[in-house]
Amino acid sequence: MKARALILLLTLAATSAGVGQSVLYHNNGNLVMGVSDFGAFAGLSGGVIAPTFVYPRTDPAAKPYLGLVSEIWAGCSPDLVASAVDLDEVRGELVPGEWEPTPRGAISLGEVSGGRMEIPAQYEVKKGGLNLLIDQLSYSWDPSVHPRWGDFVIVKLTITNLNPAGIKGLYLAIAANWDVDDSDPASGNPNLDMVGWDDRLKLSYFYDADEGDGLDPRFFGVAVIRGKVHGHRVVPMEIWSYRDADRYALMSERAFEIGVKGTDFMSVISLGPYDLVTRAPKTVIFAFVAGNSLEELKRNAMEATRAAELPAGVEASYREGFVELSWRPPIDPNVSGYTIYRREEGSGELKLVSPWAIKTTSFKDAGVEPGRRYFYVIRPVTMEGELGFSTDEIEVAAVERPGRVEGLRAEPIPGGVRLTW
Repeated sequence: MKARALILLLTLAATSAGVGQSVLYHNNGNLVMGVSDFGAFAGLSGGVIAPTFVYPRTDPAAKPYLGLVSEIWAGCSPDLVASAVDLDEVRGELVPGEWEPTPRGAISLGEVSGGRMEIPAQYEVKKGGLNLLIDQLSYSWDPSVHPRWGDFVIVKLTITNLNPAGIKGLYLAIAANWDVDDSDPASGNPNLDMVGWDDRLKLSYFYDADEGDGLDPRFFGVAVIRGKVHGHRVVPMEIWSYRDADRYALMSERAFEIGVKGTDFMSVISLGPYDLVTRAPKTVIFAFVAGNSLEELKRNAMEATRAAELPAGVEASYREGFVELSWRPPIDPNVSGYTIYRREEGSGELKLVSPWAIKTTSFKDAGVEPGRRYFYVIRPVTMEGELGFSTDEIEVAAVERPGRVEGLRAEPIPGGVRLTW
């Protein structure tokens, strides 16, 4: 079956299959991306699952670039693979997969503060020896607050094995069906996308390779921020790519493919294998990223890593002879500590002022002098050591705030009022 025909079939069949009951959208950045209640990344139009990831959001002519079906797979054998969506080959219809929302973990709009939007969801997978609890958090940022973080959505999956016997050799896969080039079925012109892989950034990316109908200048991809990359496959969207045995083969075979172009392809980034003991969570983090050039896409992928690993909501104040800093933990739980650096106004040299890798999310710096102005940065630390980037500088003036005014009196005088306290 032609890949294009398959996609049309899946789109039409989604209504009767009852897939796509609820979708929430990340829409505070430079893009609009839907997150569904059945574990896939999709939009919803008239009760039917639809493509998503509209970019750029402010362009009235912008189109969705992330096609059907983009989702997560989890599997440990050819007959034990769980996914958000399966294909009923007899009826030729999409049917819900094994990612079932828990009663308390249905998709919802979480915290929206400091320019960051969060959408939490929780799923349970029960299929043979697979018994997994999956907590999902996705994040996006308002570029008016975070100018460099508006072109991606970060997804954090925390997988907990509930099987008392444990699970050995579990693979996870991120299947992304990007469609950058427009196809024209009437003229027989298919969409032609080129697929690349950047090993340093662990980034799979798509771009328009069809010069015959004008090139779309935008680039799109998935970057792995936290996870053990096993392979990168590029496969056509055909019926076999929905079968569990074939999905497991794609996840478990160690291969890296690039430079493929054709009618309708998806990239499959596999992570693992992981051995999960009972109730010991494993976290993977990845980002859906956009850019107006390959250089910009890679820069945005690097910024997504910063957004995941830097502490959030940093605040600083001076009181009673010391500067107090506080912050919230980063998205990445592998960050195990923080180092604090300070410089004085007029000096470009940052000096370490905290113990190495403090575990708390606050710090008091007593080595300051009243009347001076200071600048602080925080660097995250993991088991591998200090990461090579830091928060933006936060400025503090070591000036005591006036105390509370008591006994305030106002006395009229010629031409004004005299205040005393």
